[in-house]
Amino acid sequence: MLRDYKYEKYLDSPQQLAKRIIDRLQEENEITFPIDPFKLLSMNGIVYQFRDFKELEGIYIAPLNQEDIPIVGINYNRPIPRQRFTAAHELCHHIKDRSNEACPIGGHKDVYSVRIPMEFAGRNIQLGSNINSLSFHLVSIVIL
Repeated sequence: MLRDYKYEKYLDSPQQLAKRIIDRLQEENEITFPIDPFKLLSMNGIVYQFRDFKELEGIYIAPLNQEDIPIVGINYNRPIPRQRFTAAHELCHHIKDRSNEACPIGGHKDVYSVRIPMEFAGRNIQLGSNINSLSFHLVSIVIL
C-alpha cells in the first residue's frame, strides 16, 4: 500500500516524486488512466472530504501523532478539473511537508506542490499513449 511507502529520497524535484508515485502504482498493479488523485489520497491513508469553502481551493490537516489521520478538504464549488488538481496538490503537502496547509483560491505560493498535479497530467499523456492510441486521446482531453 502506498501509505507505508517512504518518499524522502525522491523529493529533489516534483518530476522525480511524480515518477516515483507512478512507478509505485505500476509495481502494485494499481495504475489506471487518467491517474486518479482521489484514489492516491485514499491509497496514502488520507481521508478527504468535499466542503463548501468560500475562499479556499483546499486544505491539508496533518495528523497530530501516529494514531491520528491526515485529512484533506477540497472545495466542491470549484470545477472538477480544479478539484483533481487540488487533490494532487494536497497529496504533495502530505508527502513533502506534513504540516497544516490552507490553499486560498488563486494564491498557491508553493511552486513544488503546484508542479505535482502538472507532472501527473503530463505522465497521463505520456504513459497513456504507450498503452494505446485511444488512451492518449482520452487522457489528452482530461485535465490531470
